[in-house]
Amino acid sequence: MEWYKILTPKYIKDGMKHTLYSRLINALIWLNPNITFNQVFSYCYHINSFSKKNEGSYWQINYISNYVKNIYDNIKGTGEIRLKTKIKKIHFKMDTNLTPKDKMSLGAKINGALRTNNTIDLIQDAIMKLASQNIEPTNKNLVKLTGLSLATIKRNKNKIKKDLNKIK
Repeated sequence: MEWYKILTPKYIKDGMKHTLYSRLINALIWLNPNITFNQVFSYCYHINSFSKKNEGSYWQINYISNYVKNIYDNIKGTGEIRLKTKIKKIHFKMDTNLTPKDKMSLGAKINGALRTNNTIDLIQDAIMKLASQNIEPTNKNLVKLTGLSLATIKRNKNKIKKDLNKIK
């Protein structure tokens, strides 16, 4: 599942306002596709006012209005949202009895297993490809074909051999 978390700093440094507001506008539109210009402007104006209260520099209302309008119209016109979302693979029910530490531990184990399985699949595919070309699947050839490090190839190739021995 794709997700994005909006975080705003307590103080907005000069030179970071354009980046922050641009990211904020893109995130608001991505999270709420039917959001209006007035709603986006209101949120940005609130963040700008908050910066003013915390002794930071702030933008004048007409400048922030024009900036938000420009980015909002561009996104709505092109449909292109510039945002680096993250993929969340593990979800817990809200009513689960797990502690935050338990959830982190379980999530780390599951993510580690997923990464290991993806690496093993990549190595197995590379071995099959080399075999179909009548090339010996040496560690060096596997490194070239997969782009993985030599240590990763050795570690996971041994896991593949152990799994094959269990089947026999």
